[in-house]
Amino acid sequence: MVNNIVFDTKQKKTTILTICRHRLGHMGAVILALTLGTTRTAAQDTLSSTLLREVHISGNAAPSITRSVANTQVINEEQLLQQGALQLSDAVRHLAGVTLKDYGGIGGVKTISMRGLGSQFTTLCIDGVSVSDNRNGQPDLGRFLLTNTSYVSATTNSSTLKSARAAAAGSVMNMQSTPPTFFATQRTNLKAHFEAGSFGLISPGILLEQKLGNRTTLSVSGSHTTSKGNYPFKQYLSTSNTGNYLQLRRDHAASRLTTIEANLFHTFDPRRQLIVKNHFSSSLTQLPGAVSLYNTAIGSEHTTQQLFFSQARFTHLMGNQEELDKTKLQLIGKYQYCHDTYTDSAIVAADGVLHNHYTQQEGYLSAAMSHKPIRWLTLHAAADGAINTLESNLTENNDVERLSALTVIGFEAKHDKLTIDAKGIGLISHENAKTSGTTAPTKTTSYHRLSPNIGINFKPLKNSNLRLRYHFKETYRLPNFSELYFLTTSQDLRPERALQNNAGITFVTGSDSSLIRYVEFTADGYFNKVSDKITDIPTNNMFVWSMVNLGLAHITGCDIKATLNATFNEIDLRLDLNYSFQYAVDKTDPNGKTYYHQIPYTPMHSGGAMLYITTPWLEVGYDLTAVGRRYSGRQNSSSTLLDGYIDQGISLARSFNLKFGSIRVAARVLNLFDVQYEVIRSY
Repeated sequence: MVNNIVFDTKQKKTTILTICRHRLGHMGAVILALTLGTTRTAAQDTLSSTLLREVHISGNAAPSITRSVANTQVINEEQLLQQGALQLSDAVRHLAGVTLKDYGGIGGVKTISMRGLGSQFTTLCIDGVSVSDNRNGQPDLGRFLLTNTSYVSATTNSSTLKSARAAAAGSVMNMQSTPPTFFATQRTNLKAHFEAGSFGLISPGILLEQKLGNRTTLSVSGSHTTSKGNYPFKQYLSTSNTGNYLQLRRDHAASRLTTIEANLFHTFDPRRQLIVKNHFSSSLTQLPGAVSLYNTAIGSEHTTQQLFFSQARFTHLMGNQEELDKTKLQLIGKYQYCHDTYTDSAIVAADGVLHNHYTQQEGYLSAAMSHKPIRWLTLHAAADGAINTLESNLTENNDVERLSALTVIGFEAKHDKLTIDAKGIGLISHENAKTSGTTAPTKTTSYHRLSPNIGINFKPLKNSNLRLRYHFKETYRLPNFSELYFLTTSQDLRPERALQNNAGITFVTGSDSSLIRYVEFTADGYFNKVSDKITDIPTNNMFVWSMVNLGLAHITGCDIKATLNATFNEIDLRLDLNYSFQYAVDKTDPNGKTYYHQIPYTPMHSGGAMLYITTPWLEVGYDLTAVGRRYSGRQNSSSTLLDGYIDQGISLARSFNLKFGSIRVAARVLNLFDVQYEVIRSY
């Protein structure tokens, strides 16, 4: 599926990587990849020595899995490479408790639900700064590539010196970019890659890193991804997905995504650092529509999107040389612009065809500070302010403005055996909606909320890395603009309210001198209660719907993860296992037909496994993703049942050391047993 050629001057030797992946049957694809790096001549013994100045490096380390008071998962850069993940949505499917909603194909919309709370309870952050979408609630995870990512993390609790928006979210998913690094007198790094594969997939890209001075570095990257998306599939002639079928091919499913990004890193001194990121992406996605029996009509819909944001983050460590972490300050500023267009050529409008335009803008400021009055106690506070606007060419409520402020005040008491994290979160929001040609708002809404957040992490045994944890959090999710104003009868909606309870254990052990190098085990049980759940119901007819606060949901579940790393006679083995149980039921109306029915598209059982064996001669990999039965509607019945599926893949790799460097050859087979499945019904 992918041809990948990468030229990377960070490497001190030439490396050639070849990857071949093959999807069988209806998902047939062949993938080849090459990675190249320049050769750097080693320094000679005759070079004179120079005493270097002491340098303090401030980075963004991945969050701790064991010391956190809440469930935290991290996928590092090495694991992302082993998985062959291209988009953010490819990586998150390996996280426990995460339900991926994928509307099919490389261009299909991809959102996630963590622990049954719904996609809009999850905040997506890039380098710690959130990416907002007030029209739909959550950005499309398929729009963000993992080309220059050091890790991806997911947690239900933010630590100190984080934005108030991250603290207030039900869960936070963060993509952390890899900062530039240079060897000796090196000033330039260049990395180019080319990926191509089945169904018209082509994705070239380039990354340039330049050292502008002793304190300033710049990285500029660009990529362009296109795909026809015309994969083959079987259309069964019965609802049981057995018996006679038609062999069809997905049509009108092409997509195009262009991304350009520039990052500036400046260190004023060992205590102060500024990071500026500018991101632009442009996409076009054809919408093939749902697959329905005997429907041979070619799709007529497509969307285009232009997204731009510029963000700056300044960090300042205050205190003397021995107390650089005593007081910390973080300032964030961001501007975001997003323009979406929906077109349906089959609908005749005044200008020929239907065009719906939506323009979102956001101005965002955040300030956070932490202070240690004593060694084991950290006091912290954060305040965020944002203004969001949405303009459209719809006839009513086409000019919306939302002002919001978030405040967090809390403390963290940390000892070798005990960590207590407590905070209070305040939310104030005010919005106006107007219609073109009017001066007064057609609708005005205000929200005021205050919610608690507390977590405990305890180490009961002195000589063991076993830890116990408990976390309680109250979260509010404001209605998005689509729920409030567009394509529905406008209603006064209250925010959804979620009470999150989590209790778990973590255990880590290992030694460099033993056969078992590393063992990690985490198990968390949780209970989430979502009230005032926003639900859509028909009004006068089945074509006009209204959004109301009727829903109540109870989600009971557990997430279990285990990692084992062993080494024997130069053979390295890594095994990752995860399992999730979610009993997410509708508790809205005891007399209703959906009472105690599983929430749509939420599997009760899911899990996965990844095994990687590295030897001096060969690298072998195996991965498995299993998703249990789900229902596509609120009423659980045989007509809404979606079968579970298991997706498996294997990989082989071999590295060769050559005179001028090394070469690595790999092969990967995805969907090993040719399983056809639906994540969303009819997609």
